[in-house]
Amino acid sequence: MAQTKVKSELIEGGLGTDWQSTIQTSNFTAEAGKGYFANTTSSGITVTLPSSPSLGDEISIADYTGTFNTNPLTLNPNGNKIRGGTVAKVLNANNKAVKLVFTDSTEGWVVAGSASNDDLGAATYSLDALIVAGGGGAAQGAGNGGGGAGGLLTGTIANQASNVQYTITIGAGGAISNGGYHTAGNDGSNSSIAIAGGSTHTSNGGGRGGAGTSTATANPGGSGGGGGGATINGTNTNGAASNQTNSTPLTGHGNAGGNGTGYNDYIGAGGGGAGASGGVPSGSYPNIQAGHGGVGLTSTIISTTNATNESVGEVSGGAVYFAGGGGGAAYTAAHIGNGGLGGGADGNYSTNNGNSGAVNTGGGGAGTQYGTQGTGGAGGSGVVILKMPTASYSSNITGSPSVVTEGTNTILVYKSSGTYTT
Repeated sequence: MAQTKVKSELIEGGLGTDWQSTIQTSNFTAEAGKGYFANTTSSGITVTLPSSPSLGDEISIADYTGTFNTNPLTLNPNGNKIRGGTVAKVLNANNKAVKLVFTDSTEGWVVAGSASNDDLGAATYSLDALIVAGGGGAAQGAGNGGGGAGGLLTGTIANQASNVQYTITIGAGGAISNGGYHTAGNDGSNSSIAIAGGSTHTSNGGGRGGAGTSTATANPGGSGGGGGGATINGTNTNGAASNQTNSTPLTGHGNAGGNGTGYNDYIGAGGGGAGASGGVPSGSYPNIQAGHGGVGLTSTIISTTNATNESVGEVSGGAVYFAGGGGGAAYTAAHIGNGGLGGGADGNYSTNNGNSGAVNTGGGGAGTQYGTQGTGGAGGSGVVILKMPTASYSSNITGSPSVVTEGTNTILVYKSSGTYTT
């Protein structure tokens, strides 16, 4: 009798709705003119509304088991609107029954009959985030260590409500160093997401790489810069530490740079990466291997294909890496330190210019071996990536991020600062 009452209230006398005898227990696509009983005892259900509705089309839905409060039913607008908005709505009160009627492109689906538009709650959802800061740059002069990668935060921010603004800031890489012999490098800048009324999640800029002198030491950062190597009369400098921390619910990643070693040959250490510490020089004169940059961290927030298309991260071996450390400088091309996977720059040699970290990776820059002619390489700029269910994507963005679709998800790729409002 309870079901009969719900049905008669919903369709006002039982006219005009073709109620389906099959009880819905999983996600389904609704058809105009039909009514559905939904059983959410075991889990929530997503109802995808018709993609090309006409004026006056009706769809009815009823809570079969009185469990919408425990496991809500989500309405996916499927490219149209629900009560004037493009985001999904939920039915989250027990024993709820509504009839949706399509109006036009301005208001879309609205609630008719004895129910109310207030019965449609804002759907909450989980949003995946990757925040990578700008990588550190390398010094100019003798035996330069690689710049540390930008700090990296990753994780899931749950229970997103509607109309909340995310302000995204993208950190620049540490600038090229060109001030003469033993000029210190430059730190990378922070990247962040500031959630209105909530937390600010910050990835710290990568630390600069050091040279073989106490006046151009490596700096700490999201990942620390690599130390510089000196001649027998110079000063070896140590790598710097990571200062990246967690930002609940996101997990922070960063590592220290390697220590420089003299070897009478101006050999630099590698900058730290999000996945490993920077390497230290090894071997004996004249075949001394510079330290390699620390490897970055892989992320599945974006596919390898779309990472390549959007020129973010570094794709290698079927994975996407971010925030690799810069390699150390060496005496010959055969012994330079390799940049860490994730945009870290390879070290250079002699008086050549240092290489720069790749843009939109947070990779550390790299220096050259000796002299005033070669500049220190810049760090790579950072990036912020957000991933959410397409049904919950609001389209309310500023700053012109790339908008990518992967399966049932929408991905926003921010290479410059902007906003997203849920």
